[in-house]
Amino acid sequence: MAETFQQIIRELSSLPLEPGTTARILIHLGNPTLSMRALASTIAADPVVAERLLQIARSPLYRISDKELGLEKALVRLGEERVRELVIDSFLDGLCPDATSAGRRLRDDALGCAMAAGIVNRICRTAKSEEAYLAGLLRHVGKMAMHRLDPGTCNRLEEVPGRSQTDDLDEEQRLFSFTHDQLGAALLEHWRFSSLVVQATRNHHGFSQVGDLNLTSCLDPQVYNLAATVSLAEGLCASLGIGVEKPRVDQDLAFQPGAIALSFGDREIDRALCQLQSQWAERT
Repeated sequence: MAETFQQIIRELSSLPLEPGTTARILIHLGNPTLSMRALASTIAADPVVAERLLQIARSPLYRISDKELGLEKALVRLGEERVRELVIDSFLDGLCPDATSAGRRLRDDALGCAMAAGIVNRICRTAKSEEAYLAGLLRHVGKMAMHRLDPGTCNRLEEVPGRSQTDDLDEEQRLFSFTHDQLGAALLEHWRFSSLVVQATRNHHGFSQVGDLNLTSCLDPQVYNLAATVSLAEGLCASLGIGVEKPRVDQDLAFQPGAIALSFGDREIDRALCQLQSQWAERT
């Protein structure tokens, strides 16, 4: 498996936006004392995304004719949320450029889970906001990498309806010799994401496979809480049909292991679903 991981890492080494840069930019954007100068310095380290942001800031949409507009002023003009969207789009364009329905679902899955993890975290306050957002965005980075490298095999994985998550992981193991959560964690570790995000990616499916997880029996409490946040976020997205072929209306989210771990009852779930539906409608 180590050799396979090295082959995959080499294959993904030419991404338009180096993934570690994505993490640093998003962490800056999650800082309440954000310095545009520091953010500009971080973005300038990646010429591709810096040029993309400058081009958009100089476009007719923003009614600027100043061709000498610098990066720091461009960031102020675009605003934090627009910068975040553009950085994430650049990252996803590099990792998951496929315009097929499967590729679009993977992108929606990543963006929706990032939104949902942020919402869950604002309600229960168990993690740092930027860590919750990143963990939601990247939890299926292994799936995106698999899809990029072998879309045919990934499409065959999706062709069997009604299969459980455990069955999906077993089938990935059979076809690829590893699962998407194992691959995702290995990639994030290589790209130097925080160990907390790496471990949450590696363990996020544990909440759907093990019903009696608790803080004293398994993971580091920070990893446990973040993995639970991501697991519940995935369930919220599936209920609304975000990143999946059909909405999973038959699931009772109050009994979802991530919800139990975070003490999310019906009221909190309804609140989270309402906020996610609103935010997703604004995004799309």
